[in-house]
Amino acid sequence: MLCQLAGTAAVIFAVLLVAEAVVAFDVQAVIRKTDANKRSAIVFANGKERTTSISSEVRVLDKTGKNISGGPTAKELKEGAAVILSVERAGNTMQIGSIRLGGNVNSPNTTGRTSIGRSSVGFTPPHRV
Repeated sequence: MLCQLAGTAAVIFAVLLVAEAVVAFDVQAVIRKTDANKRSAIVFANGKERTTSISSEVRVLDKTGKNISGGPTAKELKEGAAVILSVERAGNTMQIGSIRLGGNVNSPNTTGRTSIGRSSVGFTPPHRV
């Protein structure tokens, strides 16, 4: 009985550990504005402009994966920079854990801002009657 209880506890612990690890993800984005003092950033990702917090331990990397000095105040993090953000859970909120320069950027949209997303290759326009 004790062995069975210990096995069940181990399975529950493993499930909780895996569930906690799954809450991080990467997303391609374009930086609109960063505020190092407030540790926040406004980014354009997945078709929407979003405001998110930046971790106090954020890693800022160049295109090759090397650290950039200055962290969130680095001059490379200017408006319009294409980046890949690693977003992680911090308590009940999500925050940026790392910023890597060089996302996959498409041509500018009609407002003059850089757009990220799928290309229109393969889409067919609606037929007019």
